[in-house]
Amino acid sequence: MRRSQFWLPAILLALLLLLGNTPGSRAQGGYTASYQDFYDDLSPYGQWIQDPQYGYVWLPDVPADFRPYYTNGYWTNTQYGNTWVSGYDWGWAPFHYGRWTYDNYYGWLWIPDTEWAPAWVSWRSSNDYYGWAPMGPGINININLGRIPVDWWVFINPGYFYDRSFYRYCNNDYGFRRGIYSRTNIINYTYIDNRTTYYTGPRADDYYQHTGRRPSMYHIDNNNRRGAARVKGDRISIYRPDVRNTANATPSRVANTDRAVSRRPQAFTGTSETARGREQVLRGSTTNNVSSPGRTQRMNESATPAVQQRATSREQGTMQQQQQRMQEQRATQVDQQRAQAQQRNMQQQQRMQEQQAAQMEQQRAQAQHRRMQQQRMQEQQAAQMDQQRAQAQQRSMQQQRMQEQQAAQMEQQRTQAQQRSMQQQRMQEQQAAQMEQQRAQAQQRDMQQQRMQEQRAQQMEQQRAQAQQRDMQQQQQRMQEQRAQQMEQQRAQQAQQQQRMQEQRAQQMEQQRAQQAQQRDMQRTRMENSSPVQRQQESPMRMHRDGAR
Repeated sequence: MRRSQFWLPAILLALLLLLGNTPGSRAQGGYTASYQDFYDDLSPYGQWIQDPQYGYVWLPDVPADFRPYYTNGYWTNTQYGNTWVSGYDWGWAPFHYGRWTYDNYYGWLWIPDTEWAPAWVSWRSSNDYYGWAPMGPGINININLGRIPVDWWVFINPGYFYDRSFYRYCNNDYGFRRGIYSRTNIINYTYIDNRTTYYTGPRADDYYQHTGRRPSMYHIDNNNRRGAARVKGDRISIYRPDVRNTANATPSRVANTDRAVSRRPQAFTGTSETARGREQVLRGSTTNNVSSPGRTQRMNESATPAVQQRATSREQGTMQQQQQRMQEQRATQVDQQRAQAQQRNMQQQQRMQEQQAAQMEQQRAQAQHRRMQQQRMQEQQAAQMDQQRAQAQQRSMQQQRMQEQQAAQMEQQRTQAQQRSMQQQRMQEQQAAQMEQQRAQAQQRDMQQQRMQEQRAQQMEQQRAQAQQRDMQQQQQRMQEQRAQQMEQQRAQQAQQQQRMQEQRAQQMEQQRAQQAQQRDMQRTRMENSSPVQRQQESPMRMHRDGAR
């Protein structure tokens, strides 16, 4: 009967756990974890500090210039938005759960939390830069308890955002960051995953508008082993369990510190000069929280045999007394153990009942949640059906419009074909008319050329006749001139001849006269010398000559 009373709650608890492990309440990777996993897995890589405000916070053992979401990692585009892929073995926890803060004494510290995200950062953008910064404690989508210092922000040109060596293109000068910060705006794009809302950063369309390139799309797979993220092809394997905050979880080692973490996040300078306590905490002493039972034994000082006998007799008496006391203590302990066992049984039964009631309440809440989800899914399905119907109607209308457009296009094509055929016929007629015109024009040109040739021949003939006439005229003119010259010469010659003739005549007359005079003189002389009869005979002859003259 007692065994049945003991096993029945355990069986009910196992059934409830099996029922509670439904797909809606399963862990993100199909498995769960607790704060104790954080404490145990991160202890080899740093020191845990107990703070009165934040509880247990973790100081990583990394170089002094370490910055979260900047050192040893890069950004990728996934189905959850921009996801930080860390190269650290412990990167599965601090970069996807909890918050980071900076303290001038300790440096960068991580504060655990249970909600998973691809990266707990804030985002800003402008036309020339993308910027991100870790979310400090108390900051999420709905609550902002403090402003993120400007020094925490990282700004980069969008073209190098998805580069695995993006840090080479970052300018970490404070003045530069402050100037860029004032020219950027907050990116409020969010994503809801298992009732967790976080900022996703710049979208693929924004990246395409800035760079003209589409970012590569990676798909996140759930890994059941802790360690660094593994990238293979277009898939990223990340350990991301459903973390629960258990009350009894504590780190095995806690650093001895006498200074609390700053309530407000402080400016990050990027050097080790300000974080003076960081090395002291990492290399200093620690306190073991797990106490081990046992007693310390001391060595007795050397003594004489008599003293030793007395001591042994005393010790025997004391030993008997101690044994009696031990027997009494054992009896009381047995009674106490029985009472404690009964109390534990009662408490276990009460806890089991409370757990069963809580689990029943959780199941009811989960059932209500599932019902609401189913209702939402039904509403979404109905809305999707309406959308699909509307889309189908739109598609049918579009198809009808497309058919009408195609018919109109076919009609247009037909009319265009008819117009083209008519145009071709007109073009052919025009070409024939043009050919006829060209032929007529060619004939006209031939006639004109023939007429022109005839006219040219006539003109040549006329020119030749004219030239001949001109030559004849010139020859006649020359002949006339020559004749005139000849006539003139002849006239001159005739005049000269006449003059010469006249002169010759005159000379002859003179000669004749002289001869006549001589003859007369001779006659006279003769007459004078002759008889009168001869004179009478000579006188008629002289008169005849004078009359002839």
